Amino acid sequence: MQRPPLPLAAQNYLDQRQQAADQQQADGTLDIERRWADARQTQAIAGTADSVLATLRQMAGQGARCMYCSDSRGTDIEHFRPKAAYPTQAFRWPNLLLCCSACGRLKGARFPLDPAGEPLFIDPSHDDPWAHLNFVPETGALMPREWRDADLTLQCSEKGRWTAQILLGDERIQDGWRRTWRHLARRVREFLALPCAAEPLLQDLQEEDTRGLLPWCFGPVGRTYSPFLELREHHPAVWQTCETRLAPAP
Repeated sequence: MQRPPLPLAAQNYLDQRQQAADQQQADGTLDIERRWADARQTQAIAGTADSVLATLRQMAGQGARCMYCSDSRGTDIEHFRPKAAYPTQAFRWPNLLLCCSACGRLKGARFPLDPAGEPLFIDPSHDDPWAHLNFVPETGALMPREWRDADLTLQCSEKGRWTAQILLGDERIQDGWRRTWRHLARRVREFLALPCAAEPLLQDLQEEDTRGLLPWCFGPVGRTYSPFLELREHHPAVWQTCETRLAPAP
C-alpha cells in the first residue's frame, strides 16, 4: 500500500499541531488525547476533500476498507504508534492509518516491540503483509508466515504472529477473506473453461479482490493451490503477465 503525499494545507496543519504538541510536552502541559480530539473535528483533518481522512480513504483503495483487516469499512484515523505512548508521532502523516472500529478497539494502546525496539505489528503502509502472513483457503484464516532457514529450523514471522493474534482472529474477518478467495478462484475456473487474453482476466480479478489477496494467490504459496496451479501450468504466458502485475515484490 503506497502512502501518497498529503495535500499541502493538510500537511501544514499537521506540522503546526505537532509543533504545538511538542512544545507542550517540553513544558509538561501536554494532554495528547485532548489535543487530538480537538484536531480530529477540524476541516483539515476530516472536513474537506483534501483532508487527512479523505486522503487515507483514497489510499485505502476500493471500498476504503480498514488497513488492518481489509474487511470492514475504515471509519476512523488510527495511530500506528499509539499517541499516548508516542506523542511526538501523534500528528505525523506516516503514523496515521485508516481502521475500522473493531480493529481500533482490539489494537488499542497495544504496541509490542522486538528487542531492538522495532514494531511487531505489520504497518500496512510500509510492510508487505504477505512477507509476514499466510492465507488458509479452507478456513479463510490469516496465519503468521513460517519457513525453514538454512539449518532447516522452522522460523515464524513475529510481526505476522502478533498481528494475526490480536487483530485477525475474528470469524467475521475469516469469512470475508474466504468469500474473496472463492470469488477469485471461480473467475480463474471460468477462464480455464473459456480462455481469453490476460488483460480481461486481470481486470476481472482486480475487481473481485476487495481484500488484497491476489499477491498471495500469485505468490509462492497461492500458486500451489487449485485453480491457480492449473492456470500456471496450462497458460504460462497468461500466468506470467498476471504474476508480473500482481505478485508481491521479492
